[in-house]
Amino acid sequence: MDRPNDNCCRWINGDVKSGKATWCGAPTRHGSSWCLEHRRVVYVRWRPVSGAPKQAPTPPPES
Repeated sequence: MDRPNDNCCRWINGDVKSGKATWCGAPTRHGSSWCLEHRRVVYVRWRPVSGAPKQAPTPPPES
């Protein structure tokens, strides 16, 4: 499996061990390793856990 050109998606399709794996090869944004479609798979947007407090509780006063 040859290394993809710069500015090409590096997402691997298939099983590398089989010797038949290929790169996605779609165009990427400057500095990214993945195309927009595969970037959505790799990076998950952060979201708060439901029911979690919005602020950290304040510690009780020292006595």
